[in-house]
Amino acid sequence: MFAGFARSLSDPESDDGNPRRAEQVAPAPFQRAGLFGNLSGRRRAGTARLLVDSSSPRRIVATDPVRIGENLLALGALPVGAGTFDDVAATTPKPDWPWPDLVEGPVRDRIQNVGYYGTDKDLIERVEPDLILDLRYRSTGETLAGDLSDGRCGYGELSRIAPTALVDVPLEAPGLVERLEQLAKVVSLEDRVAPLVATWRARIAVLREHVVGETVSACLAWGRSLEEGAPGQEVGHIPDEEHECQLFTSLGMELTPPPEGRKAYLGGSVMVGVHGLSALTAPTLFLTLDGVPSDQVRGFLAREPLSRLPAVRQRRVFDLGWRDMRGGWFSYHWRLDVIARAFGICRLSSRGPNGSTHLAVAASGKVTAASTSGDGVATLSGPKLSGVSFETSNGSAASIDIDDAARFHLRMFPEAYSISTEGRAAAPITRDRESALERITRSYAASDVSSSSENGNVMKLTTEGAAI
Repeated sequence: MFAGFARSLSDPESDDGNPRRAEQVAPAPFQRAGLFGNLSGRRRAGTARLLVDSSSPRRIVATDPVRIGENLLALGALPVGAGTFDDVAATTPKPDWPWPDLVEGPVRDRIQNVGYYGTDKDLIERVEPDLILDLRYRSTGETLAGDLSDGRCGYGELSRIAPTALVDVPLEAPGLVERLEQLAKVVSLEDRVAPLVATWRARIAVLREHVVGETVSACLAWGRSLEEGAPGQEVGHIPDEEHECQLFTSLGMELTPPPEGRKAYLGGSVMVGVHGLSALTAPTLFLTLDGVPSDQVRGFLAREPLSRLPAVRQRRVFDLGWRDMRGGWFSYHWRLDVIARAFGICRLSSRGPNGSTHLAVAASGKVTAASTSGDGVATLSGPKLSGVSFETSNGSAASIDIDDAARFHLRMFPEAYSISTEGRAAAPITRDRESALERITRSYAASDVSSSSENGNVMKLTTEGAAI
């Protein structure tokens, strides 16, 4: 959210052709991955030599940190290396990973820099991977690392370092679910996809009930280009409904179309000059000014044509945190949170032994809930509530009727409330927030891999944020 245009998003109390599939190009079918295991050795001639079970990838490199890296983290797989969005020096101790704060420091610290989108073969070899994951453009068959390295780090070159598998880009919006399925099949973690998808659909369902029909505009603009303002110079791009990274249509919202112009390389958006920004006519605008410090945002919004936009005049401008308009599990959830806060919706959840219940609570009006544990009856209890029962269903939102006082307290003090289901103890409600740290920690706890491994990417994390 831009400074001066609404309450801070960080305020916890704010009311406010026919390409082949990834599994077809994987060098061999992988069995269930031991995510924190040990790679005992590899041939320096280039072919990976696994002294452990060769069907189990244990040291994974992700060329794209968002579309591949984030989704691996969501599956509970910690990559040993990931590409960056910036062409930083190999000696940089902590690259500027393009992840939201939902990917915490202890997780970031365990992932090594393997160059700009995984195009540094020396850095990749240094982390000794037994699996490399790269993207392949559907339209051309070209790979991401190969394209960005002018062919020096294509599929063949990566395959000589370690077995390499490709996943498709772009995908139908939102691309999250299909890419999770592709990656999970490559690393044999298919059993983890269904719970993730159920959680995602429940979160979408409850928020959709509050924002369906709202009209919004969206844009990623480059601060340097706006500053230069040369006639005819492209200053950003505006997505359309086909862009795999936009969530608005999944939430039933209307996305204003981009103007006529040059299509972006992968489609799904139109490149625009300064005057093209006039097409952002919706009453709510999600605008990312890439490269613009927060203390300079207001100055950019005071310039034409931005200053004349309805959303700017009404102080309804919000930052989705887009980095080149790419998305993974945690980036998608960060944007889901921004959209919810833009419309004054508080997102809550309650985790039980067999699944979770997700809620969306408006400042005034309805409360909606959806469960990942199937059909049944649940009861919401807490201060100013004697116990309100509602029916739950996978992926479908139910409305809960509570009075204004209870709704206010639920938004402000969710930990004082709980949800119980038939035959189950009550589970406390918390703010609904994703965490890579939590997902990796849970994966580690469920793993029987020894934490004493010296060569694998083994980590033990605590919720206090320390890596041990």
